[in-house]
Amino acid sequence: MVTEYLELAEKFRTLFNLDYGEFSINALNDIIDNDLADFSKNSTQEQVDFLVALMGSFLGECIIKSFGGKWITIDKMPAVHIKLTLIVFPGETVYKQYTDGFKNSIQELWDLIDLRTQCQN
Repeated sequence: MVTEYLELAEKFRTLFNLDYGEFSINALNDIIDNDLADFSKNSTQEQVDFLVALMGSFLGECIIKSFGGKWITIDKMPAVHIKLTLIVFPGETVYKQYTDGFKNSIQELWDLIDLRTQCQN
């Protein structure tokens, strides 16, 4: 399962010529807010779900590479376990931003992780 997340993240990174740093979080926000909605108008739900998984895997790898942590699965959902008690669901974050229009929810997640990891150090 972890290999699948890594492969999806790398596909997305390569496709958009990104790295795994904070700049790429801003780019991911823009892609979701601007491009995913347009794409989904002419796509099946399966195609949209794949893109959400692709973007969620990329977000998860950005988190892992910047803050540490590892992929885990909780109730068949991919999550990233960071430090002692912080667990995040990158795919769900992408999906919520896409479906509910939460502007900058990915950035808010990033900022929360940054703050929590600083407090734990």
